[in-house]
Amino acid sequence: INLIKRYFAIQKLRFPKKFTVQYDLDEELLGCSIGKFTLQPLVENIFVHNRAKGKLNIKISLQKVNEETFTITIWDSGFGIKPNRLKELNEQLEKTDTDMGDSIGIFNVNSRMKKRAGGIYGLKLYSEAGEWTAVVLTLPVHG
Repeated sequence: INLIKRYFAIQKLRFPKKFTVQYDLDEELLGCSIGKFTLQPLVENIFVHNRAKGKLNIKISLQKVNEETFTITIWDSGFGIKPNRLKELNEQLEKTDTDMGDSIGIFNVNSRMKKRAGGIYGLKLYSEAGEWTAVVLTLPVHG
């Protein structure tokens, strides 16, 4: 979380009026390890896929699902993903190893998390085309 806060600070210098960020963080989970270079590619996608959009609202949430599982959600008010593409991406994300196509970041992160934590963990995308996108990373609390 601290690394993506720094990343946002750099982006704020580049684009001072382009976005706002809100955090909803369960402090009990701040000590959980998620592995290197996990969140930055997901956050970078916000800027890559929404360059032409006006001001973006971004929300980062860290929440416990139960005693064994927590989620990190990265939500943005960008262009969203069309339903057919969303379905295709989520089907590819369900696999441990997948053809990365043109979305290397999310597939790389997902594959590493599934290999590290187990096949039931990893990424899932949610979106409303033209409105918003949420990337939800589910991981074990201890792992």
